[in-house]
Amino acid sequence: MIRSVVRRRTSAAALAVALTGGLLAAGPAAHAAVEETGAVSGRVTELSFLDGGDTISGVTATAYRFSKDMEEPVAVPGATDITDSDGQYTIDGLEPGVYTVCIGTPGQLVGLVHVALCHEEALFIVDAEAVEVLEGETTTDVDVLLPPGFTDVALPTGRDGKDLVGGHPFWLEITNLALYGVTTGYDEADGSKTFRPSQPVLREQMAAFLYRLETFIEGDEPEVDVPEVSPFSDVAPTHVFYREILWLEQRGITRGYFDGTFRPSQPVLREQMAAFIYRFDGSEFVDEDGPEFTDVTDQNNVFFDEIEWMEDEAITTGYDEGNGTRTFRPSQPVLREQMAAFLTRYASPNIR
Repeated sequence: MIRSVVRRRTSAAALAVALTGGLLAAGPAAHAAVEETGAVSGRVTELSFLDGGDTISGVTATAYRFSKDMEEPVAVPGATDITDSDGQYTIDGLEPGVYTVCIGTPGQLVGLVHVALCHEEALFIVDAEAVEVLEGETTTDVDVLLPPGFTDVALPTGRDGKDLVGGHPFWLEITNLALYGVTTGYDEADGSKTFRPSQPVLREQMAAFLYRLETFIEGDEPEVDVPEVSPFSDVAPTHVFYREILWLEQRGITRGYFDGTFRPSQPVLREQMAAFIYRFDGSEFVDEDGPEFTDVTDQNNVFFDEIEWMEDEAITTGYDEGNGTRTFRPSQPVLREQMAAFLTRYASPNIR
């Protein structure tokens, strides 16, 4: 499986580390002289695995103070600022001491489209990186990167040891999918974004997801021959995903249906999803040790090897039936939340 080893498994473990107080900071905070009062300043930027991300204006930065007498830092009354057009903030009037900075309210969204975080990309204040404020100086470079967020994907509510608890079970995988540029979600009338996790993945969306994943892994969009006449009778050249569907066909991931259709608005079944990702990978896996799922055998499913490959690669665990057996449920539509988990596990196994 050359593609698995060489080109696929782009590590996104950085996100898991970053969101618990991490690796994405530019370095130790610096100090610059100002008059009399201590201050802290920095820049707020979108977190993106594709590029540096845009700066974020109009969001609230709040200073929290550390103290030995407190279980976790507390907000300093009046110690806030709003980021300017360059994403910059400065919070002044701070007494000398140890602080951190949070953007928005931890555990909530900022501006309906970003996840609120504290300095060095911590979800919770208690995990935030501390910075020292000295009398007569400004502690600079206290930057925060904000990942994308969706109003219908609940965030974790707390921590049990090292494990985050609460929230949507696939919130991190969905966030990763957005960071890869594989999904942009849905723009809503109120300016928010939704992911619609419980909706089925349509065939046209599957084409778009895999096309964008290829773009992320390779660092550039795939080459596609774009004819003026569509090879599919139900996909016009004006279709929003025309290029992506053509690429899917030209890469040999799908040939469509015998009647010349692609059926872009049909849901993708779980067995079809397994075949799509298997072909995307370029795998030649052939199962030799028998079925892992009671409802998928080499006698009853044409995609047996593809499904077994997904289990072997830990991309899927199937459903635990509670009696010591597992099922895959191949004929069920794959949901968007499930697809986020499958694609994230495929692209970045270190996050599992």
